[in-house]
Amino acid sequence: FVLPPDRAIEIAFDKAITQSLARVSGIPTMPTHMPTRDEELYRVAASIPYPAVVKPRKSVTYRDGVGYFGSAQFVHTSEELVAAYRGLLQKLGEAPLIQERVVGEEYGVEMIARQGNPHALVTHHRIRSLSPSGGASVLKETLTPGHLRETMETYARKIVLDLEWTGP
Repeated sequence: FVLPPDRAIEIAFDKAITQSLARVSGIPTMPTHMPTRDEELYRVAASIPYPAVVKPRKSVTYRDGVGYFGSAQFVHTSEELVAAYRGLLQKLGEAPLIQERVVGEEYGVEMIARQGNPHALVTHHRIRSLSPSGGASVLKETLTPGHLRETMETYARKIVLDLEWTGP
C-alpha cells in the first residue's frame, strides 16, 4: 500500500493550505476568506456578493479524538453568513472558509502518481451530483481533448508535483 508523505496529506486535506499552495504555484484560485477576528468577519460579510458559501477547511475535522463531518452551507445574507461561520467555528474549533458561490459546470482531474509523477490520469466533466447543492458525483463523462482539458491537466500535474504526491 503506497501513501503520500505526511506533509502532502496535511496540505491536500486542508482546503486553505491547498489553495495557498496553488496560488504560490501559479494555479488560478477563487477568492477565499478565512477571518480570524470579528471585525474581519463583519467586513467580509458586508462586502462579499451573495449567495455565498461557508465551508469547513476539511471534510472531516478531528477535535478531542472525535471526527466531525462538515459540509458547505449556502448563505444569502450577512446575518446568515455570520451565524454559519460561528456555528462551524464552535463545532470544529477552526475558522471555516468563506467564498462567493460559483454557478456553472464542474470538472475534475484524477490521477495515480508516484513522488509527484503521474502514471495514470483521467479528466472528467461532472454531469450529476448526489445533491443539487453539490457533494459526491454520481455521473461523469471523460473530457475530450482540447484547451480546457490541457489546461486542467497542466494545473493538476503542477500541484501533484509540488506535493510530491504518491498514490491516488
